[in-house]
Amino acid sequence: MAALETPVACCAPLGAPALDEAEALATAELFKALGDPARVRIVNLLATSDGAVCACDLYEPLGLSQPTVSHHLKKLTDELREEVRRRYAESARAVSESSHDCGCGSGACCTPEQSEAEVKFGELLYDAEQRGELPDEAVLASLGCGNPTAVAELREGETVLDLGSGGGIDVILSAKRVGPSGTAYGLDMTDEMLALAMQNARDADVANVHFLKGVIEQISRE
Repeated sequence: MAALETPVACCAPLGAPALDEAEALATAELFKALGDPARVRIVNLLATSDGAVCACDLYEPLGLSQPTVSHHLKKLTDELREEVRRRYAESARAVSESSHDCGCGSGACCTPEQSEAEVKFGELLYDAEQRGELPDEAVLASLGCGNPTAVAELREGETVLDLGSGGGIDVILSAKRVGPSGTAYGLDMTDEMLALAMQNARDADVANVHFLKGVIEQISRE
């Protein structure tokens, strides 16, 4: 009698798509930054601390000198900044490429890593009157955690600097408040956000704005 063949159970389909090449490269760089035991210990100390930690607090528990600790902190900081830059660049590209209808249900543009609620969070910080002064793309690109123009008492002729200006929403609103005799500057480290902000300023017909590339810790005085 021939033996009955037992069906082989197949594995369930993968629940998520594979990382694309750019995402995989960025993730590999992040792991590379943690590829030193000293950096893993630094992250552990920071994560388990109850409050702020000064670099000098790390020397004794790590048994490392100040220059060595500074080296490891710089490596971690540089990689974290690059990860933030990458995510903000994705958000800026999503707004620029698909701002009219990207299927999120509200007109907002979601990247694969953003939910509709996350995208709408920034724009909800601004009232309807303020949003009416802005191009749609500026509102959609709002990823901030506050609305400084709601509390700042800006006056005609003043100069304003927005650190981490993103899509330019606060710079544009500030420029309108300080008028033609004033100036609003925006500083951002992401090329894609800077390009989007400059386009938003043109669309809003605001001329007294300047967008600069840089990081907050290294602001040029020129």
